[in-house]
Amino acid sequence: MTFFFAGHDTTSSAISHTLWHLSKKPDLQKAIRDEALQGKELSDCPLLHASILESLRMTSPAATGLVRYVEKDEGVWLAGHHIPKGTWIHTAYHPSNLSKETWGEDSLEFKPERFFKTGAEPGTMPRIDQVQASKIMAFGGGKRLCLGKDLAIRQVAVALQKIVEKFSFTLPKDTIHLPDIQCRKIGGILTPKDFFLELKQPQ
Repeated sequence: MTFFFAGHDTTSSAISHTLWHLSKKPDLQKAIRDEALQGKELSDCPLLHASILESLRMTSPAATGLVRYVEKDEGVWLAGHHIPKGTWIHTAYHPSNLSKETWGEDSLEFKPERFFKTGAEPGTMPRIDQVQASKIMAFGGGKRLCLGKDLAIRQVAVALQKIVEKFSFTLPKDTIHLPDIQCRKIGGILTPKDFFLELKQPQ
């Protein structure tokens, strides 16, 4: 049941979120399309991968992370703060994913290139900086890292690659998803509501 839930609801939501970001950036769509048409494997599409990571950073499908209840009489200490017994602790993904301290002054901008390794030779294919990617809280981290992380990202990448190859897309004029995407919370997952795109054959 866990694998079905993780592989269905969160993945479809992640695809919708990424399509929303890309729908506002036709130049980025074209760059990803060119990359996909020239490459033979998903590994040949670093810009697509980086765009998915940036979407997960800015609009994670997960509403909250782990929830814990402090049971010890003396409470617990966390990052220098005393938390008394009887307190519920929620992991807040979005503040971490948008923190300027972690991501820089442009943390509120959609910039997939922030996930590329620096210092690459001119003309070579960029590579994903795995250390930078590990900072995203969409899948948790450490011992509690989501087991389906790699599968989910690959599923999203396969779907998006096929969509971007065949279509260019924009938000309809009457969309409710501007300036921000509008979501409903279903079982802890943030899912875009009434989400539609206008599809065209790419030029």
